[in-house]
Amino acid sequence: MRDFWRMSAAGLAISMLAACGGDDSAAGGTPPPPPPPPPVSFSSPAEAAVPENTTGVVYTASADGGTGVIEFKIVGGADADAFTMTSAGALSFNEAPNFDLEQDADGDNVYAVTIEARAGSQSATLALAITVTNLREGIAVTRIATGFTDPVGFARTGEAAQLIVGEREGTAWLIDGKTGARTAVTDIATVAGTELLDIAFGPANAFYKGPILLRKTADSIYLFRPNVGSFIDAGLATGNTTDVTASVYFAANGRLFAAVGDPRGTIAQSDDSFSPGGFGKFFVEGNPYAYASLRSIPLIQAGKGLQAPTALDNFSDQLILFDGGSTKEHEISVFTPTQPSLNFGWPFYEGTVEFQNGAPGGLVTPSLVYPHGDGPREGLGPVGGIVYQGAIPGIAGHFVFADRDGTIWSIPSEKLTDAKLHRVAELERRTADFTPDIGAIDQIVEMTADAQGTLYILDADGEVFRVDPA
Repeated sequence: MRDFWRMSAAGLAISMLAACGGDDSAAGGTPPPPPPPPPVSFSSPAEAAVPENTTGVVYTASADGGTGVIEFKIVGGADADAFTMTSAGALSFNEAPNFDLEQDADGDNVYAVTIEARAGSQSATLALAITVTNLREGIAVTRIATGFTDPVGFARTGEAAQLIVGEREGTAWLIDGKTGARTAVTDIATVAGTELLDIAFGPANAFYKGPILLRKTADSIYLFRPNVGSFIDAGLATGNTTDVTASVYFAANGRLFAAVGDPRGTIAQSDDSFSPGGFGKFFVEGNPYAYASLRSIPLIQAGKGLQAPTALDNFSDQLILFDGGSTKEHEISVFTPTQPSLNFGWPFYEGTVEFQNGAPGGLVTPSLVYPHGDGPREGLGPVGGIVYQGAIPGIAGHFVFADRDGTIWSIPSEKLTDAKLHRVAELERRTADFTPDIGAIDQIVEMTADAQGTLYILDADGEVFRVDPA
């Protein structure tokens, strides 16, 4: 009996071992699969900011997960073509970004690019935004004077660091460009029923020295020299002067020029000289010595086809004329003032946009046009500018000009005379560079330079700003 129980216990043990299954691998079974690798995910941020003019790497991507080496590449985005990326994740601009000449798809200096991180079969994408920030590029703007009432004209006098400002009702002031101190021009009196349109100052090399006022009444536009008494020196146009703009200017060689607009476009193409045909015309100073016994200024009609001229300046031996548009385009023309038969095209053209059929040949082709409007690359009309030849590196050798809405633009000056038409896509929008220390530049009346080449800005609320190297 005892042997029976001993045998039964052994059999039970063998049965229990069999029930446990023993070693599956020895029996040829499949091992369990390894756990899947973690998914690829970006560990670098979705936003970055870099200053303009940056070269080299602007963003380095990083990611985790997957198996093996993670590699990166550009796979999309509105501004994908602006960048290059290495497989290690280093992102660079193809060309150094320019805040003032933005090249991103929507023009807000935020560049959108989509990048991918991949390791084996695992991948992830990241919508990346690279913001380009502004640099002042050596520009410092100081408010030097305030308190001018409804200023309309601004010019250099020929004296070092001296300017003259004219107010609409007729008062004029001399300003010290270094200190901002101002002195009233005592021989200029207000005249009932007249409005000052512009002011110029004949330098030492001019035949007509001292201030010259461009005035209008309800039915006339004329030049007036206060230092020779109450006398109309040159009547330019007679007729309805509503909304008519005009400009008077002394070039560096002392020669006098004037331009009168014709916003309605009814007289600008006439060949009549002076009143009433003076609307829409461009005038140059004739030989003053031929009229030595007269006090009147001998002006010669040298061009036609102007809509809303607002300023004149000179570049070498050429003249720069700013002519505003009403609905389509503003234009800036660079030309030799002595060339014959100058025709600026209005009302056949506003800028490059045709308004009427039948335009004659030989029209002056604008050097630069930009759209009328209130968008970021549009404007209300140019109000003057200069070819800057001073010491500020960011604008040295640039044509710098302003729009009435407060925008300040620049373009390399050689483009003014390359016989090509240039459009707004080439303009650097420098408004942020010209942020002043005090006040705001938001309704520019005119931009000019003193005899030393220092740039100044006159704002509609009566502020004067000086632009210096930072």
